[in-house]
Formats: sequence, C-alpha cells, structure tokens
Amino acid sequence: MEETLRQYTEYLEKEKKMAANTRMAYEGDVAELQAFLLERGNDQPLTASNTDLVAWMLKLKNDGRSGSTLNRKLAAVRGYYSFFIKKGWISVNPADNIKSPKVKRKQIEFLTVEEVEHLLEQPDKSLKGVRDQALLELLYAAGLRVTEAANANVTDLNLR
Repeated sequence: MEETLRQYTEYLEKEKKMAANTRMAYEGDVAELQAFLLERGNDQPLTASNTDLVAWMLKLKNDGRSGSTLNRKLAAVRGYYSFFIKKGWISVNPADNIKSPKVKRKQIEFLTVEEVEHLLEQPDKSLKGVRDQALLELLYAAGLRVTEAANANVTDLNLR
C-alpha cells in the first residue's frame, strides 16, 4: 500500500508538476482511503471496487465532511486509480462513475460604503499611517485580496 502511494506522489510531483500543498493533500486523501480499505479487510488498493469507494465517500459525508472536501478527495482518488491504469496495473477506474457532490456556494461578504469610508479614515499621519492608507486605497481601488497585495512586486505595476 505504502509503495503505491509513494509512487503516486512521486508521479504528481515529477510528471504532473503539482504544487506541494496539493500533493500533500492528495497523499493524505489516498492514505485515508487506504486506511478505510484496510478496515474493511482489503490491503490491496488495486482491488478496490466502486462499491468500496462509494462506501468511503458515504462515510466521509456522514462524518460531516464538506462538499468541497469530498470533491477534492474524490479527485485525488480518481487520479490515484488513473495512475494505476497508466501503469497498466488495472484496466478500469473504480472512481469513474462516482458523481461529485454538489458544493454550496458561500455568500460573498462585502463592506458597505460607510464601512469602507470608516476604514479608510483609520490610519494616522505618521509614515506607517501613510503607508497603511496607501495600501488600503490600493486594496479598495483595485479590488485586490490582501495576499495579492502582499505578493505584489514593483514589476507588476503597469504605468500605462
């Protein structure tokens, strides 16, 4: 079990060029499936059936996992079995016919005009206050997320 998981994560890194955080999440998801299969007496993930995977998804849902978490776990497992197919170890992906759960969209939260005006009035006239005022104005005017502003470089600026 561990060897197939190691090979899969290596494949995600080297061939799929997947981001480290995504790889780690997928690795955890597949390890969680393997533990579930082991509890059911199956120590060979190659022999898992569609029924095994549906049972795992139902267990996760009953444990209160969100739709987006279930979708990510399903994507990880689909990829895991697609990897097996690519290697020629199996011929059918047992995760192919499992429908992805519906994901509830979160309501977008936004500030009122009065709240924005109040926020923009907060910085004082010190150097840090002027900096903070400029940053708040940038966030508001450009509609940036904080991480986008924090990761911005001077070369990202288009003066035209």
